[in-house]
Amino acid sequence: MIRITVRLICIALSAAVFAVPALAYDIPEATLEFHRAQTAVEEGNYGKAIPILLKFADGGNASSQWILGDLYKNGTGVAQDMEIAAMWYQKALSEVPAKIPDNPPEPAEAWNKDDWAIAVSGLGKLRTMVPVITATLGAMRFKGQGFAKDPIEAYKWFELAKSFGHPKASVLQEFVAQSLDDREIAEAENRAEAWRKDHAKFNETIVSDFLPN
Repeated sequence: MIRITVRLICIALSAAVFAVPALAYDIPEATLEFHRAQTAVEEGNYGKAIPILLKFADGGNASSQWILGDLYKNGTGVAQDMEIAAMWYQKALSEVPAKIPDNPPEPAEAWNKDDWAIAVSGLGKLRTMVPVITATLGAMRFKGQGFAKDPIEAYKWFELAKSFGHPKASVLQEFVAQSLDDREIAEAENRAEAWRKDHAKFNETIVSDFLPN
């Protein structure tokens, strides 16, 4: 009974983390070629999409890296490989700070209305990406997919996902906490805090409200 319950919870965990709206990967600065790759993914034409995505991903495009992470995790259009999936998810997270402006623009007369809309849309896409990827890494750490199984690291990533607004992160974190003692939970929280300090741009921009008054 316990094994069945754990298995069902793990299935639910995966469903909760990886449920992402269609077209969530879209980014304003994408070229026509990138849009063709997106369309090819949606149509199941992975032979066309993957070479384009790899080119963009190798060039530091976080959205392409995110898509490739999903494709390798699910074995969609490629042989399933959790280690490669983990690599692309982590690369996507590492590229995000470069997409965040040092001084997020304020609505002002100097701003063209279209420029403001693009800036808001771009940060909006990051706010979709970051909670999902951090929660994904939490699930993979907990289940030992692409990494050694590590509930402390899983708790850390769910803590970060929660702070970035993932709607299921709190429930998933509570489930992971059942396998940890107080000392391990404290260690996980310390790791999350250290990650936040090393990634200040995430806290200042992804979490904050970036909307005109």
